[in-house]
Amino acid sequence: MISYTFKIAESEAEFDQIFELNYRTFVDEIPQHEKNECGKLVDKFHDENTYLVCLKDGTLYGMMALRDIRPFSLDAKIPNLDQYLPTGRKPLEIRLLSVVPEARTGQVLKGLLALLVNYNQIKNWDLGVISATTRQLKLYTHLGFVPFAYLVGSEAAPYQPMYIELEAFKKSTQKILPRAEPRSYNFLPGPVAISAEVATAFGMHPISHRCPEFRGILKSCEEKLCRLTQARHAVISLGSGTLANEMVAAQISRLGRKGVKLSNGEFGDRLIGHAERFGLEFDLVVKPWGEIFNPDQDIAPGYDWLWMVACETSTGMKNDLEEIAERCDHFNMKLCIDAVSALGAYDIDLANTYLASGSSGKSLAAYPGLAVVLYNHEVTSCGEIPVSLDIGYYSEKGKIPFTHSSNLVEAFSKALEKFEAPKERYRKLERQSSRLRSELEQCGVEFLVDSQKSSPAVFTIAVERSLDVAAELESKGIFVASQSDYLIERNWIQICLMGEITEDAIGALVRCFE
Repeated sequence: MISYTFKIAESEAEFDQIFELNYRTFVDEIPQHEKNECGKLVDKFHDENTYLVCLKDGTLYGMMALRDIRPFSLDAKIPNLDQYLPTGRKPLEIRLLSVVPEARTGQVLKGLLALLVNYNQIKNWDLGVISATTRQLKLYTHLGFVPFAYLVGSEAAPYQPMYIELEAFKKSTQKILPRAEPRSYNFLPGPVAISAEVATAFGMHPISHRCPEFRGILKSCEEKLCRLTQARHAVISLGSGTLANEMVAAQISRLGRKGVKLSNGEFGDRLIGHAERFGLEFDLVVKPWGEIFNPDQDIAPGYDWLWMVACETSTGMKNDLEEIAERCDHFNMKLCIDAVSALGAYDIDLANTYLASGSSGKSLAAYPGLAVVLYNHEVTSCGEIPVSLDIGYYSEKGKIPFTHSSNLVEAFSKALEKFEAPKERYRKLERQSSRLRSELEQCGVEFLVDSQKSSPAVFTIAVERSLDVAAELESKGIFVASQSDYLIERNWIQICLMGEITEDAIGALVRCFE
């Protein structure tokens, strides 16, 4: 099944293809519904359906819809439906099962059934109910479905109501499905969960960093980053977000003037360390962890630059850059930003920022290993700072002064493609974030930072015996952050939605907390 991807549908493009396949199957092939001009059929329960889909290179090859909200579609066709079903069960209605004709070899159906097995681990249903087309009764009977009541539908499109108990479903699928590897879900702040497309790009044969093809890929990454952030220039180097911050510190040191450093968490404190190592002259504004800055009170005139963190990963705090940028502009101060955890998590405008750091990992959802610096002014080389940290030297050498990794850059370029329409990406993350916060709050979880001040990609939670809790989650295939010194000291764990997070991953996490 290497060529197919099986997942829960979540994008507008996937839903659009579902409507088209729905039409081809239940209008053209099985004449259940009337034809229409648009060639699409939207199910009346669409907003309540969960769609399991099979994709290949983004094209839909198969689907099934699941729904556990009563009344089912069968409730409208069979009065007193429950009298025909085993009692004491939690039913799930399975509908709209369809595979395109050219893929009806069994492989797609097996993959959808395997995904249904995993979905069951989250939803915990123990009875499946379907309306089986009479054209496929042999298949459904082979899978263990039991007919009941009477035919429904129409003479042209008759359906047989059937049910299957979980025990029978497990027994039948064990015969046809390969033994599944234990599932795991990555909620770490890095390395993050990687999409199949990014992993494929990383696995391409390496090419020379001196060849025109590599230059084109690197330039494409720079342009994508600039469009995403409204910055004018980007430098991409081999290294981590820490290296990117050192490159920023090196440039600030060239100013030779006094600045102010803001901190309200672990990563703000780390910027203090960078500033001290480069001998920067600065005053400090330090807030308790998780407390917001007040630009009117905390930012005063008399400084040449201000350096702070956009998203304070330690607590999940999203600092208000807009008001701070306005204050800096009023006092003619150069605003420098650690945007490592902000890039890709929410809309961040760096058009008026002097310098900003980022990395390929975190919410940009690529592999760690590339340091990013974004800026809006012309920079020349400086012999007083290490050459590996000199973004002016990078510019003079066409952005590739040293050996680079084509694998990391290829993967980064593929990850950045998903940010060509950033609003859709941000909306998806906001929906997932809202769902996770709401469902965990129902479990009694309290978050360190409230929703108005929090990044949608970072949740920090105080628990008793945090390492034990993290270990218990890991035993169930759920990986959260717990090992950093600042987390251990405070008995905190951290849940991050920075990589390719799926709805079933969120469901699995919530189920563990339940």
